[in-house]
Amino acid sequence: MLRENKKAVIYGASQATGGAQADEGAAVARFAARVNALGPLSQASPALQACLLEEVKSVARRIDGSAEAGAASGYDRRVLYEDPGHWSLAAIILRPGQETDPHDHGGWGCAVTVQGIERERRFGQDAAGNLVLRSERDYPPGTGYVFDSSDVHQPSGADARRITVALHFLVQEAHA
Repeated sequence: MLRENKKAVIYGASQATGGAQADEGAAVARFAARVNALGPLSQASPALQACLLEEVKSVARRIDGSAEAGAASGYDRRVLYEDPGHWSLAAIILRPGQETDPHDHGGWGCAVTVQGIERERRFGQDAAGNLVLRSERDYPPGTGYVFDSSDVHQPSGADARRITVALHFLVQEAHA
């Protein structure tokens, strides 16, 4: 479960303190400290984006998503940490067959599957401006992807037997 304070929401902290839950909260806190030490991320190079994907993979290995039930309709989102106006880390919970609407984020980010299989669909536009499926890929636990601010994508729960949980790291674009 989650514990909230004014700036951060730490995954796992409201359950028993110790064991996996303490490890989850500590992993999120370490990740947040490393990310915040980097400074502004809106113009991160592809190399830095790849490094942050690996950092999110490290956090994902310490998240226990087995207690997640997901929402009966739509999908569920649990914010693990948020630095308002800069970045956030959230667990996206998808029941089998559930999906988000196609969307962009207005900033770059990355996603890593914790459990289940996240299917990510990417869309482009045809000459009339309609969304057209450009690619589709499945991400089993421990794998992930980076997306740009202009990418339109649609995560879905592709594991027919269990809830899909994926960590999504989102960077907000800098505004002058």
